[in-house]
Amino acid sequence: MSIDLSGAKIDLLDKDYPQKHNDAMDLIELEINGFEADVSGQVAAFEEEVGAEFAEFEAAVNASVFALQAQFDELESDIEQVQLIARDPTAWVSTILKSRGIASIQAIAFFSNGGAGRRVQAPYVTETRPAGRFLGDFASAASAWAANVGGIASVAGDYYWSTSGNEIAELTTLNNATAVRRGAQNYLPAEGVAVACVTGGIERLLIFDLTDPMVPLWMEFRATSHYLWNGGSSNATFTECVLRWDGLRLWA
Repeated sequence: MSIDLSGAKIDLLDKDYPQKHNDAMDLIELEINGFEADVSGQVAAFEEEVGAEFAEFEAAVNASVFALQAQFDELESDIEQVQLIARDPTAWVSTILKSRGIASIQAIAFFSNGGAGRRVQAPYVTETRPAGRFLGDFASAASAWAANVGGIASVAGDYYWSTSGNEIAELTTLNNATAVRRGAQNYLPAEGVAVACVTGGIERLLIFDLTDPMVPLWMEFRATSHYLWNGGSSNATFTECVLRWDGLRLWA
């Protein structure tokens, strides 16, 4: 800011000194007021810019906090689940079975083979594995199609446990699914639980994978005649497959 006061200068011959003095004061006041207004405008613009950036930063921080809270809640839930399993694994599995509508349970047996079973392929002889992922438990195919689990849209080949049909189902065309007797895993899980139950007069052996926190079905065996399998070395024919012992290893 510069102020030109050359017109207000006086000498010994000037007789209008008071007027020049007042003019100079007015000019100084005008310049100061203009400077003040300019500074105020710049300060206001700066405050607005800083405020916008702070609001954006605050929103980002809040989003991060919410995301961390969601992760913490999920971790807390996992810890509670692990603690429940440690206290009473049967109660934990029973809760899952009940939520899936599995009733008339005859027996529950846990098994662990230290991963040895992963060297043994055990696919259905008449049914291919689902190509997708396990989505969880749903009452209908439409619900499974609309699930968007983990932010990923459901696709044909994904499969879920039908709580209404009391069985595993694979997504086919939009909002449709078909019942299947096995999940996507091609090997007997290293840790699992076998559940013997009766549904509508049909004896069933359900094997669930405990290495996956979602506890998907690995495979289901059904038999309409009494005694699901006598455990002998000869083949036992079921609705969907043939089950036998081969070199002390279970094959299907």
